[in-house]
Amino acid sequence: MNSLRSSLRYSEPNAFTLSKFELAVKEIAENKTSYINLTSDHIDDDQLQKLTLALVGNTSLKTLNLTDNNIYYQGAQILIKALVGNTMLAILDLSLNEIGIEGAQSLAKFLSNNTSLKILNLTYNNIENQGAQALAASLINNSSLEELNLRDNNIEDLGAQALASALVNNTALDKLSLDKNKIYELGALSIAAALHNNSTLKKLSLTNNNIGNLGAQAIAASLVNNSKLKNLSLTNNNISNLGAQTIAAALANNTALERINLSWNAIDDDGAKLVAKYLQINTRLTSLNIRNNKINKHNLDNLIEIFQKNITLTSLKTYSNKSRNSLMTHWKSTDLFNERNQQKGVLEHKGTISFCLLAPELPTEIAHLIAQKLLITECDAATLRQLGDSV
Repeated sequence: MNSLRSSLRYSEPNAFTLSKFELAVKEIAENKTSYINLTSDHIDDDQLQKLTLALVGNTSLKTLNLTDNNIYYQGAQILIKALVGNTMLAILDLSLNEIGIEGAQSLAKFLSNNTSLKILNLTYNNIENQGAQALAASLINNSSLEELNLRDNNIEDLGAQALASALVNNTALDKLSLDKNKIYELGALSIAAALHNNSTLKKLSLTNNNIGNLGAQAIAASLVNNSKLKNLSLTNNNISNLGAQTIAAALANNTALERINLSWNAIDDDGAKLVAKYLQINTRLTSLNIRNNKINKHNLDNLIEIFQKNITLTSLKTYSNKSRNSLMTHWKSTDLFNERNQQKGVLEHKGTISFCLLAPELPTEIAHLIAQKLLITECDAATLRQLGDSV
């Protein structure tokens, strides 16, 4: 091994004659680079062996991108073995490979002891439930990983439940993508339960699953108490008006969520009316994507009108609904946003009044949770008068 590393370090071929891969290996072996991108480089077994030998003892590399290189579990195991003890690598991208369950299990063992890796991308690696369970177990005690992408890995409810359990105890992860898996209501219920207790996750993406209305309602209930999640994507999840209503109601007093994506669902005019109604209360959301649903022009116009009045919402995507006039994204100027933001204190009080007026229409659990946060025991006439006097 020493002789090979020595030859890698001291041989001096003309840099202009080296292939992209050969140059990468040379720079790694000589500790001359912090970033290597070998995306779609068709690395074979022999090349992977050379790469891993160069990695042993490396102290400069911080980002390694091996996307789309036909790396299977054997290759993943060899790579991970070379990284054991590495304290510099912060970003590892193995997306569009085929490391499978065994590769994910090897990575999980690595993560259990690693303290430097911050971003791990395993998109499209067919790790399935068993791979997700192994990674989840490693996350319980891992204190460094901040972003995990498990998009398109054939993860079902069982895998989602394991990851949700890890979120309860994990204190480092702030971005999790489970897009394009096979997560249904049970998986969403587990994730929602974890969100009640998790204090670090800021971005959660469940795009292209099938959590349905029940899953959406569970996540909505968790939003009432969650004070960290800022970005939530529920695109293409078979959510209709019932789910949209509960999510919108939860936003009435959520103080953290800034971006929500409900595009490509089955929300129609009744759902849009509810979303519009609760947008009048929310004073935190900055971006709403409701494109590709089933909303007609009248209700889209109503949403746009409320969007213009909302003091924080700066982006509204409504295109490809029923109306041909909805093919647009609406933005507010920074000056308008700043001007309206000065009114925030007053409108927060008005939002409390609005909640009392709308409380009878809220799902009971959501209404009670919001009322507790507002310290309101009941929304009677006397309460409304008292609140009105304070505005």
